Amino acid sequence: MMLLIRRSLAAFVLLAAPLLRADDRPAAKPAGDVGKAAPANAFQGRLVGIDVDGRKLTLSDVTMLGGKQGNPAAATTTFAVSEHARIWLDGREAQLRDLHEGFSVRVETRLGNAPAGRAKISGASHEVDDAGLRTVDLIDARSR
Repeated sequence: MMLLIRRSLAAFVLLAAPLLRADDRPAAKPAGDVGKAAPANAFQGRLVGIDVDGRKLTLSDVTMLGGKQGNPAAATTTFAVSEHARIWLDGREAQLRDLHEGFSVRVETRLGNAPAGRAKISGASHEVDDAGLRTVDLIDARSR
């Protein structure tokens, strides 16, 4: 009988010890997600110009989303569209040629969303192209 009580007490201490010490330990930091993309710079506006061959979009009434949400970025802004950009139109994947003037558009400049197998460009050079335009990696357009 005493042996059973001792074993039960020992098992309780072994199982309960981590729970009792959990409050004493600082919270563990979550492990960094290797595949997680860098934070995005998001902009919203109305599509007023599109150059499919030159891979450029021009938006009017541009608003920067995010940290200082709703702050107007510029009256008109032109963006370069990267070759690996994901393009969505009304919730479906689309091509750049499917977009038309007048669409409401949200664009993101972000690292880390290139298709698998393609080299990802790192550093600040990815966000601004040779002409000084921000490079877009994600386009979400609404036709209505």
